[in-house]
Amino acid sequence: MQNWIVRPQLRTVPGVADVDSPGGYVKQYVVEPDPAKLTAYGISYGELGEALEKANLSVGADFIQRSGESYMVRGDARIRSADEILRAVIATVARNLTEGALLVIAILFLMLGNWRAALIATLVIPLPLLFSASGMNVFKISGNLMSLGALDFGLIIDGAVTIVDNTLRRMAERQQHEGRILNLQERLEVALRSTQEMVCPTVYGQIVILLVFLPCLTFQGVEGKMFSPMVITLMLALASAFVLSLTFVPAMTALMIHGHISEKEVPAVAKTKEAYNPWLYRAVARPWPFIGAAVGVFVLCMVAFNFVGREFMPMLDEQNLNLSSVRILSTSIDKSGELDLLIERAILTLPEVKTVYSKAGTASLSADPMPPNASDNYVILKPKKDWPDGVKTKEQVIQRIRKATDPVVGNFHDATQPIEMRFNELIGGVRSDVAVKLYGEDLGQMTATADQIVKVLRSVPGASDARVAQTEGFPTFDIKFRSGRHRPRRAPVAQPGGCRVGTRSRRDHIALEPHHEVARPGRRADACQSLVGWAR
Repeated sequence: MQNWIVRPQLRTVPGVADVDSPGGYVKQYVVEPDPAKLTAYGISYGELGEALEKANLSVGADFIQRSGESYMVRGDARIRSADEILRAVIATVARNLTEGALLVIAILFLMLGNWRAALIATLVIPLPLLFSASGMNVFKISGNLMSLGALDFGLIIDGAVTIVDNTLRRMAERQQHEGRILNLQERLEVALRSTQEMVCPTVYGQIVILLVFLPCLTFQGVEGKMFSPMVITLMLALASAFVLSLTFVPAMTALMIHGHISEKEVPAVAKTKEAYNPWLYRAVARPWPFIGAAVGVFVLCMVAFNFVGREFMPMLDEQNLNLSSVRILSTSIDKSGELDLLIERAILTLPEVKTVYSKAGTASLSADPMPPNASDNYVILKPKKDWPDGVKTKEQVIQRIRKATDPVVGNFHDATQPIEMRFNELIGGVRSDVAVKLYGEDLGQMTATADQIVKVLRSVPGASDARVAQTEGFPTFDIKFRSGRHRPRRAPVAQPGGCRVGTRSRRDHIALEPHHEVARPGRRADACQSLVGWAR
């Protein structure tokens, strides 16, 4: 059901690229040969296995031969060509640009009172995006949430709005002075002079914005990988928007703004000034009470600032939790499943938890390889209004989960969030927030140094779940053959009918004495049983 019903239906959902199906049993057909009949027909185990493989060959995407023609068998996917993908991307971008442009036009019309002026400022939006895309291609920056999410339309059109507003004011004053409608040449002259007046303020504003983001280019590690694409993309967009505000915008304003132009305040600005002017006159007449009130508010804010938690990058609350559980390296996949079940039952006793499910090991076609001794326990929480009394924050929930899972022996986990964990692992190679990477040639010395480092990290206030990554200790079972006159016959051990040798907690070296009875088919099972008993 999991592989042939649930997985195919999930893959048909729009936007789903693939679905991994970890766990479950693989469908197999077991053939138990009769040794007596094989001997009677003169067939060996190897010949039987080769015949079974040839009789059950299954190849996908093959050809069907019919009337001298070959028909290729292929699946009809949802997206059939690169043109279709391109059209889908263009449609998405066009929808986002259209929605953003309509919002900007509405706000600009509300503040400027001229739909042509609002349209000119809006035309600045797509061109900086085009220049930014070209620059991202040059600097090898991929388009993602961090690089494209920082393109704020308000920052992009800031200079254009300033130029348009000043040009409208100058045109209205020139038209009132001339007593007639201005011609194209006069409008071009006014646009040029208006732009020259606003060059210095516009340059100053753009430089201030760029300097604010410039230190982000010096970040290293995870912060650098996160913020550098955003800053570079934003700087490209601001630089191109600045050039357009001094060239494209004045020319378009002179060409599109014609007819009668009047300088008047829009209703929103007029009403704001009516409420603001009385307070302005009072502040000018008696400034000290207002200055004292401002200083008092500043002092109160500084006091409150000391009681507010501070961090470089705020953590996105994903509502749910993820426990990255790790056991000893020799833990089998079955044992990991048993421990996951105990963890799930312990966590489900908490009333604020809605459900818990776990993922152990690696799926057949997974891009997230995990060893059998590692698991991801996903904890889905209820809405905060359904949490018990006294539990207000997610940190309290994590502490309650740790207390509930402490009785589960042989398990160690890091408490994080699903997306946050995956993001840290993709960027830094580890799932934790902070990691110390140690390089060297002597693995033993590195392990000793790592133990010393983790002791220091555990003493740091605020640090939790500090541990050393597992790099050794996986048990092996080695079999070494003694050299001599009598060499053991290895074929019977590898042939079907043999037995599996279990692993031990330490490296065991077993030497097989030459024994002719091992080669006898009738004694193969007994010989293997004695070998396993000796290894234990």
